[in-house]
Amino acid sequence: MEASSWLLRLADQSEPVAYAGMLVPCMIGLWRWSQLPASLRALTGLAGFMALHFGLLKLAGYLWRENIIVGHLSGVGETIFYLLAFRHALRLSAHWFYFLLVAFLLFAALDSFVLEGFGQLNSYTLALESFLGISFALLYFEQELHKPAVRPILERPFTVACIGIILYLAGTIMVYSLSNHFVATNDSVGNTLLYSVNNIMLFVLSGFLTQSFLLSKLPAGQPTRC
Repeated sequence: MEASSWLLRLADQSEPVAYAGMLVPCMIGLWRWSQLPASLRALTGLAGFMALHFGLLKLAGYLWRENIIVGHLSGVGETIFYLLAFRHALRLSAHWFYFLLVAFLLFAALDSFVLEGFGQLNSYTLALESFLGISFALLYFEQELHKPAVRPILERPFTVACIGIILYLAGTIMVYSLSNHFVATNDSVGNTLLYSVNNIMLFVLSGFLTQSFLLSKLPAGQPTRC
């Protein structure tokens, strides 16, 4: 695949900016920590994890010229934070939460060590992450439809966060599905341009999480587990 040099530079330079942008909702979430319910606290951790993971990827690539093992942790870590967030938002029982967590971790291990190995991205795990995240977000929307309309739907903090999660996961599942093809064909240009989509969706997720944290304000005496 061919592309203009300026476009490739832009795609390369946008990646660290996009991941650094996740520090914005992370810092706002930490700043408003006492006002956040447990579900949004988990998403604060998600934003921090994504920025930290990118830093570890770059460090591993610099030190060992290989970072695919660190890359496999991306979908695993992100999914754990999603499960934590939706555990509180959907009020899942501890039994269901741990069942889903253990089942996901077992599948992720099977994918990394057996199905796809460490020679390529763990795309099956990332696809499962997208399925779980989008499914739980839709379940949360359904739950919200049955609540009294105390606040407009776009002013409900976790609802806003769910919109960002759906857009991000729906937009990046194509990236992760096609990435291994570009790696196998040694098409670095195609891979760079493909990941520019991921960078755009990171900006989208960062914006929605930031807005969600700014909207959140727990009433006095309300427990943080919601």
